[in-house]
Amino acid sequence: MIILECVVVKFKSTRKFPTKGITFHNPLLRLIFRFHKIEIKQSDYLWREIMSSLTDTKTIRKRARKDLEEGAVTPDYKLDKNEVVKMLNGALATEIVCVLRYRFHYFMASGINKEGAAAEFIQHSNEEQGHADLIAERIKQLGGKPEMDPAKIAAASHSEYVEGNSLEDMLREDLIAERIAIQTYREMVDYFGEKDPTTRRLIETILAVEEEHADDIADLLFTTKNA
Repeated sequence: MIILECVVVKFKSTRKFPTKGITFHNPLLRLIFRFHKIEIKQSDYLWREIMSSLTDTKTIRKRARKDLEEGAVTPDYKLDKNEVVKMLNGALATEIVCVLRYRFHYFMASGINKEGAAAEFIQHSNEEQGHADLIAERIKQLGGKPEMDPAKIAAASHSEYVEGNSLEDMLREDLIAERIAIQTYREMVDYFGEKDPTTRRLIETILAVEEEHADDIADLLFTTKNA
């Protein structure tokens, strides 16, 4: 069996088949040979199809020289850039509102579970700020302007800024905000898909952290309600 595998590997590596002058007396060897011959022919066909679908180097170079002021946005960008920037600014506003709400809760937390909750609040606030920075950077890469005007942020945010009167209220409002962000970012991931994989991966990364935040806050809310 080792000999047969070596024969097959040899044929696969050279990608050539000496079909003349060779007789396989072993039926199993003949079967393996025919199978891998067909398999490699199919692979060659698929490879030729893939290569033929790629844009030639000359065309790519010509496209790259056009609209240089667009920076990273090349002519083959498949989405409406203005719509993408608007969508990302909504996400940016959401993250900024979350930064402020978590920081307010960090300073105002009180009660028996204050220490644990406050530690989560400040950590989440810092992580949301990191998300905001990443989103703002992506907006700039796409040729847009990150919206930082305080007068416009609250209106553009998906979640609301609600302070809460008790630790339980704070946790509940934070959990609601995280759940809003999770649903919004999942829809954004579907929207970007393969048309803008860079932005999709960015939102997927942020989404994973928001899911962790929601899980953390849900645990704290349960503990606080049953204290």
